Amino acid sequence: MFRISGVIGDPQEPLQLGGAPGFGQDPPTEVAEGPGPLPGQQGLFPNYPNPFNGATQIGFSLAAAEHARIAIYNLAGQRVRLVLDEQRPAGRSTVTWDGRDDAGRLAPSGVYIYAPHAQGGQRVRKLVLLR
Repeated sequence: MFRISGVIGDPQEPLQLGGAPGFGQDPPTEVAEGPGPLPGQQGLFPNYPNPFNGATQIGFSLAAAEHARIAIYNLAGQRVRLVLDEQRPAGRSTVTWDGRDDAGRLAPSGVYIYAPHAQGGQRVRKLVLLR
């Protein structure tokens, strides 16, 4: 299993990975491999396709209607793109990342992680962008 420990807070702030200041004060996160959450639960699904070139779909589910945010980070913990920042209904939803950063520039090839910032969103997953 590929694991990344860190702190998920405001998506405007960098993601703090293991060894970063303040590490250990909040619950650890982990990159999960395998299927997503069960129906009626909140969770994050694997993106498809992965690896990708162009665009990928990120699936997630919410237990209740709420304001949801999903951000893409590089492995240095810097936010690359806020792909979702809106009210969503309960149930499964998807959002697309087109491989661009917040300024609209193409992100370089590499491994990225995506993280939800909804109630109880403590799980992150990895994705691979190939140019």
